[in-house]
Amino acid sequence: MASSSGHDDHALARVPQTARFHWFSVATQRFGQLSTLASFLIGATLGFGMTFWNAVLAITLGAVILEVMTVFTGIAGQREGLSTSLLARWTGFGAAGASLIGLAIGISAVGWFGIQNAVSADGLVNLVGVLPSWGWALVVGLLITAIVVRGVGSMAWAAYVTVPAFLLMAGWSITVELSRHDLGALTSAQPAGPSLSLLQGTTIVAGGFIVGAVITPDMSRFNRSGKDVVKQTVVGITVGEYVIGLIGVLLALALRTNDVIAIVTSTSGFLGTLIIVAATVKVNDWNLYAASLGVVTFVDQAFGRRLHRGAVTVGVGVLGSV
Repeated sequence: MASSSGHDDHALARVPQTARFHWFSVATQRFGQLSTLASFLIGATLGFGMTFWNAVLAITLGAVILEVMTVFTGIAGQREGLSTSLLARWTGFGAAGASLIGLAIGISAVGWFGIQNAVSADGLVNLVGVLPSWGWALVVGLLITAIVVRGVGSMAWAAYVTVPAFLLMAGWSITVELSRHDLGALTSAQPAGPSLSLLQGTTIVAGGFIVGAVITPDMSRFNRSGKDVVKQTVVGITVGEYVIGLIGVLLALALRTNDVIAIVTSTSGFLGTLIIVAATVKVNDWNLYAASLGVVTFVDQAFGRRLHRGAVTVGVGVLGSV
């Protein structure tokens, strides 16, 4: 596996070919960003307002939009080896524009980092107790910070563990629920909620990951070729959107509600705890990583000071955890 420069991950420089990864390593992390509890909720939203086959069409159109954007931004990042905010400087935004983009990414990403921590903390309080919500948020946040501070190599290993763990454990809960229903009847059932148009459904799907598509260079700069970017995009987005999204659609049609997250995390005790932790780690590490890159670029472009990405990760991670 490729190494990074002192865990700084070439935050302000091009990623050399010697520090890049096999496409499957990056694809696993991309798939982890899409196979989340939020993705189940998006699918459930479609299933609550659309028939199964209309939801399939909405997911298809939304996935195509995301894939086109991701491939173009991803190839730019791969060819130049630069992060999103740093790449912006050389694509017409200049130093001032790059600094503002870096700041915007940093603020939004750390905000999502905090939100994901809070959601996982509330779930852990309900399942385990022991600590208050802020305590669990701090524990989970520091765990993710410890992973991200070591860079993409460490995050890849975390994805190898958490992605299959989440899919297996969440899949067990979902299979138990769907086994009580006839799939043929579900695919022909009418939705239980207010009707959604195809345009609305497509917007929900595309909007659910549009920020991730825009900041793809943060990840694709570690790809070895443009073909690798295309492969990881097709695998990550297509499989992620269809598998997770359609399961959410079926759950909504089966349960006649769009509140299906409880089904995914319904397993009590240790297994339920692992589902929540795995779901949080595999997506929130990239929120923190993007935030650290954004802050490093902002400070460099605005004030001419070079900060170490690892040190920034610790500061941002603690801030987002409290």
